[in-house]
Amino acid sequence: MDCIIFRTCRGASAVQTMQLLHGGFHPALFVKIDDYATEIISKTDGKVTTTNRTVYSRDGKTRTRTFQGTNAQGIKINNTVVSEK
Repeated sequence: MDCIIFRTCRGASAVQTMQLLHGGFHPALFVKIDDYATEIISKTDGKVTTTNRTVYSRDGKTRTRTFQGTNAQGIKINNTVVSEK
């Protein structure tokens, strides 16, 4: 069975950061930017491979997700998905 482990790192800033370790996957860093935005940064061999940012509108009706980085085949990706209620 794979497990997900959350480690909370607290520093001087108000940004909450957690390292996600997945069985069989590369580590990812979860960053809560504010009440409406989060970011997940994935790394392979110490290099950032993808950055996934999710932003919710203040009224909660729209979610924008942006994916940037390089996929497993080495191809650059830059996708934006907008979801509305």
